[in-house]
Amino acid sequence: MPDIVIETPPARLHFRDLEWDTEYFGLPSYMLDAERSVLQESPALGQAIPAALQGTFSAARIDAAADPQVFMMFYRSGFYSVDTEITLRYVPEPSVVKPRTTGVHVEEFKKNEGLPYEKLGGVFSFTRFHYDPNIGKARADRLWVEYIRNFQPSAEARLFVARCDERVAGCFTVLAKGSFHVISFVAVLDEFKGRSVGAALVSAVVANCGAAGLLTETQARNVSALNFYIRNGFRRIDKTSMVMHRWDK
Repeated sequence: MPDIVIETPPARLHFRDLEWDTEYFGLPSYMLDAERSVLQESPALGQAIPAALQGTFSAARIDAAADPQVFMMFYRSGFYSVDTEITLRYVPEPSVVKPRTTGVHVEEFKKNEGLPYEKLGGVFSFTRFHYDPNIGKARADRLWVEYIRNFQPSAEARLFVARCDERVAGCFTVLAKGSFHVISFVAVLDEFKGRSVGAALVSAVVANCGAAGLLTETQARNVSALNFYIRNGFRRIDKTSMVMHRWDK
């Protein structure tokens, strides 16, 4: 599907086609590309949004520091808030004593096969999809199982897997976005919690991708995830965003 661009100069909204989401939801799906957009309130732009996004599932992450009138334009156009997302940057502090990761082995998978996909995907419960009433918990749970099952490792999309006692204990996926690396999928199985599996995965990602420009994203309401990231070096808040969805079935 081609991208959707809505423009009433100088305001501009560029919605990027999401092929995987389109296939999963059975509805053309798009995400606002903030870097290719000019977020400025415009009555004409607001009126053009419903027609341009007709018959789609559309999402937007908008910096919480944006003009409030921009948010009102999106609300009036049928978008609603589903999440508050925090982007954290890795800031190494050599003086901090790192937890021991004895017995945890991490390797990078060049091919995605043989993982316990149901268990890994089942770890998630605090995501924007879980808090959208148009999706529902069961469908949101399934989305993450299918995401990790269909993840295709490449130079821009890397997969790190941790093992304990020769069994898969967790995994991270890391996406390259320009000069940044973003940890996008974080799963540690319940039976291996307390064994520093997550810390071992973070260390492996830092060793392989570098500490500079390493980011992760999590939900403000997911306190346990926030505490985990802070303990493991993600100590700087780069951005807080409002995540909005719009369904036009």
